[in-house]
Amino acid sequence: MQQLWNKEGFSRHVLGFDMQHLNTEVERQLNDAPPREYFAHAAQRLANLIDTIREQSLNSVTLLSHSQGTMIALAATLLCKKRPPDAVMLMNSPYALTDKITDALTVGGDRPTDGARLRTLQAVVDKLRPNKQFFNQKRLDCLRVGATKCGQMHFWKPDIVHPCGTPERDNHGRLYNYFNPHDRVMGSTPLQSIGWQGIPGGVLFGMQDVVKQRMLARGTSCGDEPALTPFGTLPRIPDPEPGVLPTDFWNKNKPIAKFGKLWSEPPQDQMVSVNAEKVPHPLTAEEMSTPRKKKVIKVINGKMTTEEVNVYFDEALHTADAWGARKEDGTLNEPDYAYFSSIQQREAWIDRDDVYSPGGKKRELETQEEMQERITNWYPMPPNHSTMPEHVEFMKCVVAYDLPIGYAESYRRDDWYRLMVLADWTSFQDDYFADGKLDVPAKPPGLDPETVSEQQRRADEARIHNGA
Repeated sequence: MQQLWNKEGFSRHVLGFDMQHLNTEVERQLNDAPPREYFAHAAQRLANLIDTIREQSLNSVTLLSHSQGTMIALAATLLCKKRPPDAVMLMNSPYALTDKITDALTVGGDRPTDGARLRTLQAVVDKLRPNKQFFNQKRLDCLRVGATKCGQMHFWKPDIVHPCGTPERDNHGRLYNYFNPHDRVMGSTPLQSIGWQGIPGGVLFGMQDVVKQRMLARGTSCGDEPALTPFGTLPRIPDPEPGVLPTDFWNKNKPIAKFGKLWSEPPQDQMVSVNAEKVPHPLTAEEMSTPRKKKVIKVINGKMTTEEVNVYFDEALHTADAWGARKEDGTLNEPDYAYFSSIQQREAWIDRDDVYSPGGKKRELETQEEMQERITNWYPMPPNHSTMPEHVEFMKCVVAYDLPIGYAESYRRDDWYRLMVLADWTSFQDDYFADGKLDVPAKPPGLDPETVSEQQRRADEARIHNGA
């Protein structure tokens, strides 16, 4: 999270080395990125919105975030001047607790230490924890929401135990981490984040009163009783790609230069603590093993053809559409393809016949036309990065039950308008949108600033002091 305040963005070239050489995925060509400070700017805007709501009412506020948005949600929680969100939900988060060689290549010594990463997460947990005491007796007596089951028809209370169902619970003061072992973005070797493998049990032990985890994976129930769950060994792959064993972790992996595999492969005995409570209607292992039908567009002999395939939760390569595929009406199947292809750079080298060259061959960079044909016919590996928020039953039966139940007072139209303007950065109330000026806040308390270079400097000083 410290990198949200970094004045430098991602650089494709590091010490003269082109990082694109490590990238095997055609549809994700690496490019230079602007400074990351916009993330801090966005986090401050979100914190301001939460503070404004707190000024108006006791209404419950939950941050449900996905991917990079989880970093903004965590930073906004630390930036809140008033009571923070009642709960924060992370899906497929890139937050990582360990340092990796790719961090050194891209950030250098300014990257956070393992300790700083852990202490920052702990600070978020500590800030959310007081919300667990939100419901005193007076506030509970004023709450008039819901109706209990089994014919009781009582107002909802967190301590109700149904004679025919799952006990109620108060979800205030919680940080939910929803992770997916099939996420090829979060499970990539450079990341290995908590959105892929969850938070380790040793780390979770001191914060499990606030932090709750759930795993959504093929052939595995979700929302059932808390348990120590296998992570390194998952249920068998139902539709393995050629060369893949049903017992493999990934349904196809790829080598990257000398750095090993593109996607990290955990030890087979790795376990993860799924400690969130049971929901009334958990997703069963059978449900998570059932495929759905999907029509995919393939390119065969230069022609687009459509075929129907079975798609499981962890989508396989053979279920992917050609990247530049077009529908029957001529429109692009992937709308973003037009934008990506317009900036795609030639990079493939082709051996051509040449009677004047030694060996009768010469090696040339592909032409623009050849590059366009190559990427049009490319089949992107399904990233499985958005399969959780797109899983309707998971959202209805599991995530919805994790939301805090609280006040939901109606606002007047002018109050709603004020909040919508604050939330919409395109409303010209935001200096960045209007003038390109970033309002970067100071780093909040709790954001541990320790970097690897500082840690190394202290170690060197200690060694000199001790005469080593």
